[in-house]
Amino acid sequence: MRILIDARFLGTGTGLSYYTENLIKNLAKLDDKNSYLIILENKYFDQFKPPAPNFKKIKINAPHYSLAEQTRLPSLIKKLKPDLVHFTNFNHPLLFRGLCVFTIQDLILSVVPLKVNFFKKWMYKLTISSAVRKGKKIIVPSMNTKKDLQIILKVKSDKISIIYDGIVFPPPETSLKKVNLEKELKIKKPYILYVGRFAPHKNLPRLLEAFHLLKNKYNINHQLVLVGSKDKDYLSLKQKVVQLNLEDAVVFTGFLKDEKLFERLYREASLLVLPSLYEGFGLSVLDAMSRGVPIACSEISSLPEIAGKTAQFFNPQDPIDIAEKIDAVLNDNILREKLIREGLKQYKKFPWEKTAQETLLVYKDVIK
Repeated sequence: MRILIDARFLGTGTGLSYYTENLIKNLAKLDDKNSYLIILENKYFDQFKPPAPNFKKIKINAPHYSLAEQTRLPSLIKKLKPDLVHFTNFNHPLLFRGLCVFTIQDLILSVVPLKVNFFKKWMYKLTISSAVRKGKKIIVPSMNTKKDLQIILKVKSDKISIIYDGIVFPPPETSLKKVNLEKELKIKKPYILYVGRFAPHKNLPRLLEAFHLLKNKYNINHQLVLVGSKDKDYLSLKQKVVQLNLEDAVVFTGFLKDEKLFERLYREASLLVLPSLYEGFGLSVLDAMSRGVPIACSEISSLPEIAGKTAQFFNPQDPIDIAEKIDAVLNDNILREKLIREGLKQYKKFPWEKTAQETLLVYKDVIK
């Protein structure tokens, strides 16, 4: 089989980037018979190293939601003549007619009322509707996303394959050199950790309001550390921090490529908090579990499914409830020990090897 994987999200620091990277890496470990063609954007092409001889990288300049995606990409695919195309997101050339599967991580724009310009919303609806029609199979990372596809886009159950994601950065097999977080990132212990995008559906303004309560009502002495790219949503969050007079207590690290810093950040956190209004999976909860870090997160969408008994759940619409649940995890030692113990068992249910094995079975089933 000649399998083409659309890896244009690689290098973006998003969940889709980590998904694509780990899928490719683990497919290479278990499949040396099929040929893989990896499509990459120009800016990440040189950084990507094919993980095995049967993997070949191909450069293209065709960003998502662009005219080039609709013109250059189908021309390139036609030239390469793959037996199957795996689009790792719903974005694809609308005129493409070949055999394909799609991974759809979530339906955020269908579920959460975000402020998106008319063109992007129109293109989203057009593209995702086309994807679920054309895809021979739709891969999703949770039962919650499958349910959303069935209810919102009327996709038949037998067309959807639930294949869970895995851990972004598995715990290292050897101990890491000590990293001075205060010197490197101006972080002082103790601290509460958030890892992810700053997009509106991540609900960070309410987290800041809850943190304000924790500082002023519960008198905690923690910092709040927000790890993520300083994108267009960063400025409004920074303004919120100033409004709440939290400049000395909130740290924005920016996007971190240094795995030593990432590892130390997780291991030394008092807890991980994820206040999202919607998640297709929730990668950061697995990373926290594997490091023995307790979790406080929203009781919505996929998070109860993925976190199981490892998290203290809260109502993400209510800053008071967020603050109360975080305070409980910080101060109730019995609760903390229970969450940590359950997390160290739960994360082992989500290995990338299994993701790759089940994805390869989908490829074989579609092509047979």
